[in-house]
Amino acid sequence: MAQSLFNNDNLTYQEAKYFSNYENADFWVREYAKIRGLLNRERSSLGEIIGFTPRFTNWGIFFRLVGYFFCASLGLIPFIMVNKYIDLIEKYYENGMLVSIFLMIALPAILLWISYVCLKYAERCAACKMFLKDFQNNAFEVPPLIGPPENTQA
Repeated sequence: MAQSLFNNDNLTYQEAKYFSNYENADFWVREYAKIRGLLNRERSSLGEIIGFTPRFTNWGIFFRLVGYFFCASLGLIPFIMVNKYIDLIEKYYENGMLVSIFLMIALPAILLWISYVCLKYAERCAACKMFLKDFQNNAFEVPPLIGPPENTQA
């Protein structure tokens, strides 16, 4: 029932209950679903969700960005020195060193893939921080209804 309320199959009952207390809950659930894996859920003694904290640290993001620059720099070397790289591949081919040629092609491709993964992780962490900040500043709780509305007719 909680999943059909917000049209999201990955949402748990406790998460749906938490977000239903806020105005524009469908928007917050949609944004939350994008970065759900990067958040820790803070729970009360009853097991209800009372807030979210990031699962990553600023140092983790920093090291991912350093890894991105390092791996991208090494992975782009063959594209920068194309003529020397092709001459080296032709030399290895003439000597029958096919495994070396495979490694010369595969290693930069692997490094570029690692740099892409590092950058995507840093991007998801930035999206997570933006969600937490926006949720804290812009999400308004809906006041609970205590009883039936009073009849104000005189």
